[in-house]
Amino acid sequence: MARWADVGAGAASAGGDAVDAVAGSARTTADEVFAPWVVAAKDGHLPAQERNELRSVETEIKYSGYLDQQKKAIEKLKKAEQRGIPEWFDYGQVSGLSREMQEKLTRVRPLTLGQASRIPGVTPAALTLVNVYIEIQGKRMVRTA
Repeated sequence: MARWADVGAGAASAGGDAVDAVAGSARTTADEVFAPWVVAAKDGHLPAQERNELRSVETEIKYSGYLDQQKKAIEKLKKAEQRGIPEWFDYGQVSGLSREMQEKLTRVRPLTLGQASRIPGVTPAALTLVNVYIEIQGKRMVRTA
């Protein structure tokens, strides 16, 4: 922990702030940037609101990679939601899809995965299977045609 205090002290003595102290570094991490504030927060030198904001920003930085992955997954889901389910699609051929799901989807015959997702009891896992099998069955039909 002394290392973090040194970063803040070095920046203060140079007349800059901690961000300036580590900004030139090629490997700046959230811990290095926020270290002086974290030390001050732990010592009780920051008001509660600033400590909470600091934690929030630190969390966003630390988990930014995961958040980016989630955003990409959401975009894929949005695209998949618009994907049409062909009239010829056979839910009985989807291995791993429960009989209950097969019956519901066959009875309702949704036009898109988005519609299928709004059927009560249809799970995201079932939608993923249907999405994959639409591609598989579509490729089989192209080969046989």
